[in-house]
Amino acid sequence: MGTTGKAVIPLLTPYKMGNFQLSHSNRCYKEEKEKEKEDRRIDLKKMGTTGKAVIPLLTPYKMGNFQLSHRIVLAPLTRQRSYGNVPQPHAILYYSQRTTNGGLLITEATGVSDSAQGYPFTPGIWTDEQVEAWKPIV
Repeated sequence: MGTTGKAVIPLLTPYKMGNFQLSHSNRCYKEEKEKEKEDRRIDLKKMGTTGKAVIPLLTPYKMGNFQLSHRIVLAPLTRQRSYGNVPQPHAILYYSQRTTNGGLLITEATGVSDSAQGYPFTPGIWTDEQVEAWKPIV
């Protein structure tokens, strides 16, 4: 509490810097940022058995029956690039550009019936033609 009986917010208190009188200070902000930097330095000092810093996103992870080489996952996207609700061959290139060894990709939204399409031009999986078109992609 300040002398007025009101709570003092250090960030907004007047501050004298050299010959200048400032209406407020960013001292607390700077102190907080310095503490964050120090915390990061400490985190980087935590080393794995190889002597290298451990980055949790890049460590292996077992998810059910899948052994992933890292924890980065490509979330499903709505690409709207299928004609007649049939996955197209260009999807092979699209997903292969985004894959990693031991990684996980979740494909785009896939309709389970003609009446369950959320967007036009999205692939389906309710006909034999659609199922066959997915096979080379996955």
